[in-house]
Amino acid sequence: MRLLPLFAGLAVNMAFAAAGTAASLGAYAWKDRVIVVFADRAGKALAEQRRRLEAARPALEERDMAVLAVIGADRVEHWMGPDRGGEAAALRQHFKVPAGQAFAIFLVGKDGGTKWSAQEPSDLEPVIGLVDGMPMRRREAAGG
Repeated sequence: MRLLPLFAGLAVNMAFAAAGTAASLGAYAWKDRVIVVFADRAGKALAEQRRRLEAARPALEERDMAVLAVIGADRVEHWMGPDRGGEAAALRQHFKVPAGQAFAIFLVGKDGGTKWSAQEPSDLEPVIGLVDGMPMRRREAAGG
């Protein structure tokens, strides 16, 4: 029976690995929601998305959100929230975003699931509204 906790732990790790989060965002699971921005280079689209993210910073911080930017093939920048790691290759593989793709943005929930995505710089109001409608966020907002 001492193996039961081991098997339970393995099952949880396998679930996150199956979702692709273990190698890319596993350290954020159940702690932070994550916005991952991809750009082929540091250009206008990336600068515009960063401006929009900065404008929404208070709302994002209130919702336990971290923001990572994957630029080019191998650069990862932590723009907001805790730096819990993240490797460019693993993130690109998980989200199926090739290094040559001009732009993409994703919202990942605390459960590790992708909740929203776009292929161009986006306003954050719809993302914030989506997060606010999630059961976990409603419990957090209610103090529970």
